[in-house]
Amino acid sequence: MNSKKKIGIIGYGGRMGKYLIEAIEDRYFLRLGQRHIDNEYTVGDKEYMRVDIFDSQSLSRFAEGLDILVNCAGPSYKIGAAAAKAVYGTDTVYIDAFGGSAAERGIDAEKGTFILSAGSFPGFSGVLPIYMADRYFDRVESLTMLSENNEESSYGAVYDLVMSSVDGFGKGGYMYSDGDIIKCTDTVSEYECFEEACGFADYINDETIGAAEYIGAASARWLNVQSTKEQSDVIMKITMDYLRSGSEEALDKAVREAVGTRVCTENLYKIACDMTGEKNGKTKRCYCVFEFPDSYCIGAHMIAEIIAQTLAKKICKGVVWAYRFLEPMRTMYSLHKSGIARNISLSFIEKEAEEEEGEL
Repeated sequence: MNSKKKIGIIGYGGRMGKYLIEAIEDRYFLRLGQRHIDNEYTVGDKEYMRVDIFDSQSLSRFAEGLDILVNCAGPSYKIGAAAAKAVYGTDTVYIDAFGGSAAERGIDAEKGTFILSAGSFPGFSGVLPIYMADRYFDRVESLTMLSENNEESSYGAVYDLVMSSVDGFGKGGYMYSDGDIIKCTDTVSEYECFEEACGFADYINDETIGAAEYIGAASARWLNVQSTKEQSDVIMKITMDYLRSGSEEALDKAVREAVGTRVCTENLYKIACDMTGEKNGKTKRCYCVFEFPDSYCIGAHMIAEIIAQTLAKKICKGVVWAYRFLEPMRTMYSLHKSGIARNISLSFIEKEAEEEEGEL
């Protein structure tokens, strides 16, 4: 009898699914599912099964006997919480590569254990600032996250990018400040390590707000780094057209036409965290930049680490986002050990805190 833990992956044939299989196939028995499978069969420690996310019987059959069910299928705003319902009333842990606020609203938290937003953003983008705050600061004053994505776009990625603005995961042109969401009064025109960018767009979001509150930062921003004006214009047009028409059919058509469009020929995913605060009585700035081949490889690594940490400890039922579930130190160590980052840069600026007037 196979004693390995059983992990089910829905959407195993997509980019993130392929990366995830490569990362964990030596450690677990994998049940691999997607809708278009001609024959169901088992080879070694891999079992291939048909599964339809919108068919409850198909989902239940796929999830039966699993220790963990991972959803890598998309777009998440179409799938929503449908896949999560497969584990209702069972001990199977559900992990979603994105999920986000929309999925959380559709999940009955009392009916299982659900870990959402387990990709690059959201996911790694929440773990990184928590790790930096814990390791390098006694008190955090400000947090700025930046992300540049110039990889070949997929249908799910474009669809979710549009719907994340429409459905409320993020809000363009705003930032977090002292517990409130306020309109940005300044624009960013340049940033170190992003010299080739054509623009920076504020996009405060649920994860960055949650991370800022968790580490006690007074202010937080998220900057989408625009590699090319053409890319941002395409997404903006699709979003505005959908807001005007409300047509799901027109949205689907526009997203499919946008798939694969980009100007640069080399994939690039870059994410950075710029943090200021205090350490041992000194004001301090810490700036960390990661560069990956694409967003899918770091997303798959995050899921692999969630699987490992889930199986290593007892976890409570309910819904939790990946950045609050993962142990930051262990996660960052495993990332360093994996070697998937193309480049990592870390810089510090420190100075003595200025004495206040009248202070002895």
